[in-house]
Amino acid sequence: MAVVQKKTGSRGSVNWASCGTCARFLGVAWQAVRATIAERRATQQEAIGVKNYAKAREAVQQMLTRVAAEHLGRIPEMKEVRQRLLEDAVTFTANY
Repeated sequence: MAVVQKKTGSRGSVNWASCGTCARFLGVAWQAVRATIAERRATQQEAIGVKNYAKAREAVQQMLTRVAAEHLGRIPEMKEVRQRLLEDAVTFTANY
């Protein structure tokens, strides 16, 4: 029966150190990939938010104008209310 001796020395420890360095590098690389994916998702969500905000502004403008012009326009006593709604619609549009 032959006895196999395990060699020890700096070479074995260098391999472990290299493996640890490689693992750290892979960890950092994976975090960079995850950060890039999160950034893309955030950019997509921001674009969706901008579109939704524009739609909401259009809806408010349309409703204020419709109520003031169509519904209140037929009632002479509502002239002041109608005027304020139209002014609010203009102000809202100008501010955003």
